[in-house]
Amino acid sequence: MLELLNLGGTQTNIYLAALQSLAVDTGILPHPILPKRLFPKRTKIPKRAITLEEHRRLHSSLRSYRWRAFLQILWETGATQADAASPKIESCKNNTITYYRCKTGQRAAQHISEELSKTLSSLTAGRRRGYFQPAIQQMGSKDRAAIFRRL
Repeated sequence: MLELLNLGGTQTNIYLAALQSLAVDTGILPHPILPKRLFPKRTKIPKRAITLEEHRRLHSSLRSYRWRAFLQILWETGATQADAASPKIESCKNNTITYYRCKTGQRAAQHISEELSKTLSSLTAGRRRGYFQPAIQQMGSKDRAAIFRRL
């Protein structure tokens, strides 16, 4: 069991603990194979934002104007991919962009730079309503993440 726990990840640890608990509770096992305190502790991998150098490399490797603009929105706002895909054209007024966070539903508003303002106005292409980038907004989070992972 220790070998399985060491080879697996966090989910393996969770499922084996649950299976062992169920087996003991139902009487299949008379006692636990491995006490809970001996289960290996998993440390979380720290998350971080990309650096300016990584941003520049990503930006230079992108050929599509839409993806470059999306990357610019991400960089300037610091929003998540889902949040950066969700702002609508009508939510951008007086160099301020307003959107609702997908995860929490809370309203977020921030001042945007002149450069991002130009990028966003070029994305509207004369439209006055709707999403800045409807194609990227309709993509699933996994699909957007897969594209960034590949890059």
